[in-house]
Amino acid sequence: MEFDSDDDRKLKALMEHLLKTWEDFLEQFVRKNLGDSWSQELLLHPDIAEEAIGQALRELKQFSAFHLPKPDQNPDRHKWAGFVSKWIAKLRPVQYPGIPSKGVAWPAESDQCDIIVRINAYFAMHVFRSFISSPIPQALKRELIYIFHYREEKGETLAILAYASEKVA
Repeated sequence: MEFDSDDDRKLKALMEHLLKTWEDFLEQFVRKNLGDSWSQELLLHPDIAEEAIGQALRELKQFSAFHLPKPDQNPDRHKWAGFVSKWIAKLRPVQYPGIPSKGVAWPAESDQCDIIVRINAYFAMHVFRSFISSPIPQALKRELIYIFHYREEKGETLAILAYASEKVA
């Protein structure tokens, strides 16, 4: 399935959305849970992020062609949440050095080490949240981290979870 100029606009818009979500993630999650020094260490690899967005777009385009009533109909926000977060979790664009820079210590607390090890799962959950209109219920957050870190879930299943999370919030 080839991209056209409309797809190029979607890719650019999604990349802008992802970069804004990345900045929010650093501010709201990383600084709060790991501190300022780690927010400087982590980076969103641009090539991997663009590949994740491109794969999500391809999969959504294919999904739309087969499952939506009108061929030119755009998927809803729940599907965007499911498919984009799936590819973020799969391709893991958040990178960090094996050895922190001078002055940045590896966290002593196990909760912080857990966050660093699962940083891409946490970012995928943040991306998931960026598309839906209400906070993710606490009970679902733990499950999403597990899914994003250990499983390769279908975008459709994640879209259903996005829809359900709005309904129970």
